[in-house]
Amino acid sequence: MIMAAQLESLLSPFVIMFTVPLALTGVVFGLFAFGKTLSVPALMGILILTGIVVNNAIVMIDYINRLVTFKS
Repeated sequence: MIMAAQLESLLSPFVIMFTVPLALTGVVFGLFAFGKTLSVPALMGILILTGIVVNNAIVMIDYINRLVTFKS
């Protein structure tokens, strides 16, 4: 609800949260492809990756909203 209030949209928070499972899918594929196990450093990497993905999604949504506002 906080993100919906800040972004002034109900769709944007869902788009941002939808990116997290996509990142986790890449993590599972990467661990499987390189034959690594899920360990504490891997979990720390997943936590850091999740933060980066959410931050990137927020920046992209903000940029798209600015472009739409600028165009009209």
